[in-house]
Amino acid sequence: MKKGFKIVLIFLLDLISLIFLDTLQARVLKHSPLLHIRETLDGESYVDKGVLINTYYCTKEDKVHITWHFKTEKFTCPLEVEWTKKDYQEHLDKIINQGPVTSSNPFDYIEASNQDYQELLNHQKETFQYAVEDLINTKEDGLKSYIEALLCSKINQNFQYDFETGMDFLNHYQDFLTHCDCLYNSYDQYAKSLLKEKGEENMKLYIKIKDHVLSATLEENSSARALQEKLKESDLTFTLSDYSNFEKVGDLGFSLPTNNQQLQTDYGDLILYQGNSFVIYYDKNEWSLTKLGHIDNITQKELKSILGTGNVTITLTLKP
Repeated sequence: MKKGFKIVLIFLLDLISLIFLDTLQARVLKHSPLLHIRETLDGESYVDKGVLINTYYCTKEDKVHITWHFKTEKFTCPLEVEWTKKDYQEHLDKIINQGPVTSSNPFDYIEASNQDYQELLNHQKETFQYAVEDLINTKEDGLKSYIEALLCSKINQNFQYDFETGMDFLNHYQDFLTHCDCLYNSYDQYAKSLLKEKGEENMKLYIKIKDHVLSATLEENSSARALQEKLKESDLTFTLSDYSNFEKVGDLGFSLPTNNQQLQTDYGDLILYQGNSFVIYYDKNEWSLTKLGHIDNITQKELKSILGTGNVTITLTLKP
């Protein structure tokens, strides 16, 4: 009887030691106890139930967070909380409003509110989407746009540029998305879709000639964008003169950036020549030119009739 009791006692001590060592190595080596039963939780989360501890694998935002709790503790995996535009704005406002008022260096503001800055970076997908959306919609330089450009640059490593302002970043990022023969990631694809939507709204120009209003779709380049910015200040009225029986040309009164290419023009093309001349083509030509856009839904005969012969006064506007 005593011998049997000793065997049972040794077995129980060995079992307790095994459970203790199993629990200890699970915590130290950061995995589930060897002796466990798996139970599925909400979504893709699950728990491995050991003898003394439970190991929770909580899935959130495509990431798995592992945590351990003793059997006596009550624990549930936190539900995935949506990171809203309000959350984003609150942290961004803290960086802007709680920074050193005597400094104009954005990095001083970030250093003063580094916890908020890191919280923004912890929600990479949402922060990039909100930041790039703000940059595209507001198109204003300042501390806010610089920090948003910095967040976009930190999160999206596919585009790196030593920018000076938020709009400097956006303009070069826009050129990258338009002209680069690259493999675009999910951040780039999202930005491209936003720019396409915004472009469809904003890339329109209206040309008033006598009693006619012609609509035109602008090109996606720095020349057309610069012209848009000028027209946001005020409409532009000037005179076009006929040249060589294929175009009407007039002086803008200021210079725009050029994006010259060897072009085969056609009627309805809007062209920038030598950086300061606006041209409407009503026939074909070939030269190194910058295309600004093209007049919508018009025949060559209709265009020639509207332009007439000799000089003609036109008004460029963004308002139909």
